[in-house]
Amino acid sequence: MYQPHSVFATKKSIEEPIWRYMSFTKFLSLLYSKQLFFSSVSELQKNDPFEGRLAELNQSPEYRRDVMSEVFKHFEPEMAEMLIEQWYFEREKFIAQMAHFTVVNCWHINRYESAAMWKLYLSGGEGVAIRSSFDRLKRCFLETSRTPVTSDGARVPIHIGEVRYIDHRNDIMDDSHTYRLFLYKYKAFEHERELRAMSVFLPLAFGFDSLDLETPNKELPEILKKLKSSKGISFPIDLETLIDEIVLAPNSPQWIAELAQTVISQTGLKLKIRPSELF
Repeated sequence: MYQPHSVFATKKSIEEPIWRYMSFTKFLSLLYSKQLFFSSVSELQKNDPFEGRLAELNQSPEYRRDVMSEVFKHFEPEMAEMLIEQWYFEREKFIAQMAHFTVVNCWHINRYESAAMWKLYLSGGEGVAIRSSFDRLKRCFLETSRTPVTSDGARVPIHIGEVRYIDHRNDIMDDSHTYRLFLYKYKAFEHERELRAMSVFLPLAFGFDSLDLETPNKELPEILKKLKSSKGISFPIDLETLIDEIVLAPNSPQWIAELAQTVISQTGLKLKIRPSELF
């Protein structure tokens, strides 16, 4: 399931633990479903307009000419200009469509618990943080009947890499590979120190060669139809492989700890659980 990819850098995350902070309800859902939910990039764009989009300087005519001038150097200047504009127009349509078919699962890279992340993802003390590692994350994905497959029966690969943070108005991003666009975020989110697991459902791999934004859902393959109309997709995992330990939120009420332990026992899982070291 996990496949390394040259676009996905993992230097920091290999050395440090990774964390996923969640509400207690989502934690229970994780235990019972034994699936990790990946949100579609199109869903993330509702809260972050820069998610999965080209930086402003990457869209400037000057940048486009610099990048593509070698490709169209044998054409007359006016023709080359027109071809460059057409190429970028089609590419932007492709990027916009791929936001529906690219799904991500996000983790926080940190050697320690983060008070800021607790506050960001939880209200009150009813929640947990899953402590894991890059190695555990890449090994946890299972090949079962619930694992998404392409039209020729191949498992949809999962890649893992660290997010880069830039100023989308003043910086130029490396857009040499479409996947890179989904590994950039705006500088304002730099505190997230995000490690991102990502899967791309290329329509061609599902027997569909059109990326027309106006394509009716009824004409899409079933899995692409589901992605385009939902918030994401889940992948089956081995929880004992994924989870190093479960950390209860600071000031968690006693019943949270008791219920968590009961559910873990009921599911037959052997998982470590402890209170937060903060507060």
